[in-house]
Amino acid sequence: MNKAARLDEYAPLVDAAVAYAKEKSAADASADDKMALLLDALSVEFGAEILKHVPGYVSTEVDARLSFDLEGNLTRARRIIDMYAAKGIGKDRVLIKLASTWEGL
Repeated sequence: MNKAARLDEYAPLVDAAVAYAKEKSAADASADDKMALLLDALSVEFGAEILKHVPGYVSTEVDARLSFDLEGNLTRARRIIDMYAAKGIGKDRVLIKLASTWEGL
């Protein structure tokens, strides 16, 4: 995603993710929390674009730094699903990928 996000043709997706993160970030959110929201939004923007062209579902990965954090995994996975839902994409078209740790399983 990093390489694709640098291409001019995907600038509207990056711009949309940045705008979303600015709008939805709490005023007192840390820089890490703002960046996490931005990256989730960017993942959803790319996932939604892919779903316009392929049948079935798209996978979106929860931040690997949450691999050993059960509640963190659940919170982020639910946030990602909610972001897709806000774009009119049902959870039946989204596969949330979690790390293969005890917490992820």
